[in-house]
Amino acid sequence: MRPLQILLLLGGLFALQPITAQIPRLNSYPSAAATVFIDFDGQYVSGTSWNMTGDINALPAGYSTAVITEIFGRVAEDFRPFNLNITTDSTQYWAAPRYQRMRIIVTPTSQWYGAAGGVAYTGSFVWGDNTPAWVFCALLGDRTKWVAEAISHEVGHTLGLQHQSVYDAACVKTAEYNTGLGTGEIGWAPIMGAGYYQNHTTWNIGPNTINCSSIQNDFAIISANNGFGLRPDDHGNTLAAATPVNILGGVFSASGLINTRTDVDIFTMTLAQPGWLTLNAIPQNVGAGDDGANIDIKLTLMNGTDTIHVYNPSTLLNAGVDTNLNAGTYYWVVDGAGNIYHDDEGSIGLYHLSGSLATLLPIQDIAFTGKVINQQHALSWSLPAAQKITAISVESSADGQHFNRLATLHLNASSFVNKPNSNQVIYYRLRVSSALQQQDYISPAIALRSNGMAAGLRVTALQANAFIVESNEKYAYQLYNTAGQLAGSGTIYPGRNTVTVSGTEAIWLLHCSNGLQSFTQKIIKQ
Repeated sequence: MRPLQILLLLGGLFALQPITAQIPRLNSYPSAAATVFIDFDGQYVSGTSWNMTGDINALPAGYSTAVITEIFGRVAEDFRPFNLNITTDSTQYWAAPRYQRMRIIVTPTSQWYGAAGGVAYTGSFVWGDNTPAWVFCALLGDRTKWVAEAISHEVGHTLGLQHQSVYDAACVKTAEYNTGLGTGEIGWAPIMGAGYYQNHTTWNIGPNTINCSSIQNDFAIISANNGFGLRPDDHGNTLAAATPVNILGGVFSASGLINTRTDVDIFTMTLAQPGWLTLNAIPQNVGAGDDGANIDIKLTLMNGTDTIHVYNPSTLLNAGVDTNLNAGTYYWVVDGAGNIYHDDEGSIGLYHLSGSLATLLPIQDIAFTGKVINQQHALSWSLPAAQKITAISVESSADGQHFNRLATLHLNASSFVNKPNSNQVIYYRLRVSSALQQQDYISPAIALRSNGMAAGLRVTALQANAFIVESNEKYAYQLYNTAGQLAGSGTIYPGRNTVTVSGTEAIWLLHCSNGLQSFTQKIIKQ
């Protein structure tokens, strides 16, 4: 008897009126021979293992182009690392090798089977007899995400996967479907469990439905047992093989695919002069909050073989950088990371890098400071008299990485007061447009909290070889000279700290991080 796998319906039902539209022809990787065809337009099925009680006339799903495109995008990202084409085009299915193709029918027609979200025969991808898999969209309430999760789940069965299940310490099964862990953007569930209720779903290593000691590696089974393997690597994994990034007009972009847990993509860029770098690394997604993304991105900034900083927000799947750098050559290492809810086995997929580089106004030309007065943030600055200023704005950020304009000010302004709505840390910086240089300058960021004490650091020169650093938070720090060379590192604790330095440089860069935010502050020896 052929093994049968079903995805039961979980949760309530919703009756939505379908919208009929022309099926868009979408392909995730058209150069691949192996193919999964998502069939939305109905199908008359006969002569297969499903037809024990007669032929099946499956009605169309009746979805709009936008809904089909979103479902396709979610499913395509689940199978992105593999040498496998996800398509909505039947001609691609019929052109695929007989023993490397699968049709999955998305239909409201379920009476012939019963109350289940979907059903598939395990391992049927390689049978070669056109036996399809099924997703019963009406029983899933026609919810776009639910339908997409069910498609990937049932295709997983056809590729040889069992359910990811949950067992207690005594090896008693407590749940047939692992519903995952956590909430929010990084709330996670395995694709072969029940991913309806979590934002982030991935392939997993865990006990399957057979017993607690039957550990199933979803990714390894898919890639090794169906004859199609993985896509080729697209970017080098070493500094020597790094992909150069060209900065044109102060902006740049790149993209890539992390296709195994050990894969990293390395990019390199060269700065001719000191600058303020803004970089966003965004996983492929279908909506806000990185909806539908499979990769949790970790970015590592390197100066040669030395690691300057690792950017991996604990509650986000994307990573962002907003920092100042000296002239020199830098490397960005993109990796798929695990988080508190899962390891990095399934943290794989497409990502996009975009960024900009602005000239950093030297500290000797601009002084930007702030303090807390009566629970308000009082900011002040002085600007170089030799340059004609054309615009001044204050920008703020909740994480020290993603800044938004807070206020545009008069050209003669030298101060600004903000009254925050909470006592959370707020980062501020000043953006100044200069007519002389015809470009924007950005000050180093400062951080304030409305509890009467600055949330970042207050630094004063103590003597020739040390600084006094006052902080109300714990930070790991690295101290660099203006050539980008590491001059010291350690920990800054709440209260008064002494940071020693050696050398005759007049300007130092103090980079601080507490695991959630990071920033760099310039220090001038008096």
